[in-house]
Amino acid sequence: VCEDAVLRISCPENLKFQILSSKYGRKNREICATVGDASAYDIDCACDGGLGSCDLYAFNLLFADPCTGTPKYLEVEWKC
Repeated sequence: VCEDAVLRISCPENLKFQILSSKYGRKNREICATVGDASAYDIDCACDGGLGSCDLYAFNLLFADPCTGTPKYLEVEWKC
């Protein structure tokens, strides 16, 4: 999901999600020299510990800005 957008993580009823991996920033080092990590711990805390669903905001305030002035994105892999 792009910077300043919202990603909805959700699972079927009675299931919780588990974060497998996450990144915030850009993968291309020519565009942004620093690749930011959005740790699974940060995602779990932002989402209240893995409830059935969560709105996750791709904001610099939540994950820090690994590349000032460059549009970033949040990539999250999860399973139910």
